[in-house]
Amino acid sequence: MSPHRIAVIGLGAISLRSHLPVIAGHPAFEIVASAEPRTVAAPACGRQYRDHREMLAAEPTIEAVAICTPPGVRGQIALDAIAAGKHVMLEKPPPPRPASCAASGWRPSAPG
Repeated sequence: MSPHRIAVIGLGAISLRSHLPVIAGHPAFEIVASAEPRTVAAPACGRQYRDHREMLAAEPTIEAVAICTPPGVRGQIALDAIAAGKHVMLEKPPPPRPASCAASGWRPSAPG
């Protein structure tokens, strides 16, 4: 079975120390791209983009994104990734407050 093609959005200290090594070290995953507005030297982050929307458009084979950004921008990034048909991995809820989900039109999918 081919590894799942993953992109990482946000290459801050926690992402570089924790998320990237764990994802890159698992045989079921391949990090194919990343998005970060700053220039970051990270060997295991795939092709680097400055903007997550550019990355999503340029990399149609990405299956899922790990969003590793500050909470204030996380919600819109999650919505953009969902709209692009990607699975989304978050450590925290997408918006700062649950009411923001409803206002954006986001609805959780049914289990299963």
